[in-house]
Amino acid sequence: MSQELLQYQIAAYGSVVVATAFVQEWLLCVDEEVEMCKETRIRYSGPILLYWLSRFATLLYVISNGIVSTHVQLVLGAVPPPWWWFSVNKIWFWTLCISLVTTSLLFFIRVLAIFSRSLTTRILFTALWAVTGVAPHLLVWSNLGPKCSLGPGFALPFNSCLGSSMYMLSLFLALVFHNSFVFVCVTREIGPGAFKGMRYTRSLITGEGFHVVSKSLLRSGQLYFGVTMTLLVPTAAMYWDVQAYWIDNSNLVPGTYVTVSCLVTCRVFRMLLLCRHRKEQSDREIGTTEVAAMVMVAMARADAPNA
Repeated sequence: MSQELLQYQIAAYGSVVVATAFVQEWLLCVDEEVEMCKETRIRYSGPILLYWLSRFATLLYVISNGIVSTHVQLVLGAVPPPWWWFSVNKIWFWTLCISLVTTSLLFFIRVLAIFSRSLTTRILFTALWAVTGVAPHLLVWSNLGPKCSLGPGFALPFNSCLGSSMYMLSLFLALVFHNSFVFVCVTREIGPGAFKGMRYTRSLITGEGFHVVSKSLLRSGQLYFGVTMTLLVPTAAMYWDVQAYWIDNSNLVPGTYVTVSCLVTCRVFRMLLLCRHRKEQSDREIGTTEVAAMVMVAMARADAPNA
């Protein structure tokens, strides 16, 4: 077996594992999603619709990626492509773009509320998100890269080839900068407000002494940043090393990043939403108990003179 064929077979197995893990994780969190959608106040809001768009776009991506990756002979051009081959490749590409954009926007919306009073920060966040969303479209519809043709493998009828290493590198570097900037700014913003006399650095790492919502936001941000950067950095390094022999196997790492990023972002979204909802319920319950106690005290005082 040739080394090239072995690489593509490893990528095929990895794509099947990623697709299976995505579906399994979705099934495990059905209860949380049902609880999230029970709230009529947020059922049809923009973030909820964006959440489901990100979910289904990533699902279509992992399915199409699995179909493409498992047909090793078609990828290598050893056999003529069937009529459905290029349609699946287009679905693979566009769901990849939609998943990247919606996943980034979903996390962007959740943290943007923190900076509601800072117009400069909001504009900068918006510009960074726009770069991650517009970059792939500029690459494929312009003449920046090598011409793509209707040949075997992943070739698509675009003006430029997105698979060119240096142009894909620009997209992943934009994602690295975006995620890093979001994490640093959010951490600096929630830190002083939740700080309660403990060491600042230790509090930012452990979340001790923070308000429950601030602590949840901090932990979720650490989770999102840690997981995505763990996948983004080697992906960017891979596209930087143009001569690497394993560049042919590169779709496995970006595919894993897209899938894991969606899983973590959706988990962060549910975590913050349910945490806020449960806190509101707790506040309402405490308020009702206090009101009932006040009424009982007032009634007791009213009956006291008659005793």
